[in-house]
Amino acid sequence: MDPLSISASIAGLLCAGAKIIEVLTQISQLTGAPPLCKAALTEVCDTAATLRLMQNFINSDLSVPTEGRQHVALEHLTVSLAGCVSTKDELETVCDDLGLVYSKSGITGVFDHLRWIRQEEKIKALIQRLQNHKSSLNLILTIVQCSSSTHLQDSVNKLSNLVEKALVSNSTIAMRLARGAGDSSSVPTVKDGSESDELCWLIDGSVWK
Repeated sequence: MDPLSISASIAGLLCAGAKIIEVLTQISQLTGAPPLCKAALTEVCDTAATLRLMQNFINSDLSVPTEGRQHVALEHLTVSLAGCVSTKDELETVCDDLGLVYSKSGITGVFDHLRWIRQEEKIKALIQRLQNHKSSLNLILTIVQCSSSTHLQDSVNKLSNLVEKALVSNSTIAMRLARGAGDSSSVPTVKDGSESDELCWLIDGSVWK
């Protein structure tokens, strides 16, 4: 998959994430807003910031040494982005079930606090997953720019552990990668502009070439 396609996937993620941010912002401003809502909002915003940095890297707006790229497998980027897409989809489903209606003109409806309470355990799990995927993306950026061999190896080990954890917790991503094993990995593309973001799994290892 070429860098432009990956960049487009990230752009689609950022666009879809904007809806979640707007809904969570609306809830967090309510009197007696669930404390977990602010934590979720912070995590989604932080992940969006990391995705923008990754987009800059893919677009070559960040200057990084070529040798740094050899320490990051395409699979690492694949799993991290696919995990973000999967978690985004589930968070979006949760937000759509809270009694609020999102549109370009604003948010309408009444927040259903009881529905939030019923979903809190799931939301906590999604926040943890989002933290892991964000950490993976940050580690990738750290590795490709790292000049210390000790710090580099430590970051590579942490990244491998996070990727393994993501594969264990998400069988769909693992199966997609298994299908693409042999010469490259599958990378998700989020198509912006549709009512439900469609995942197109493309196979190509050219991004690091």
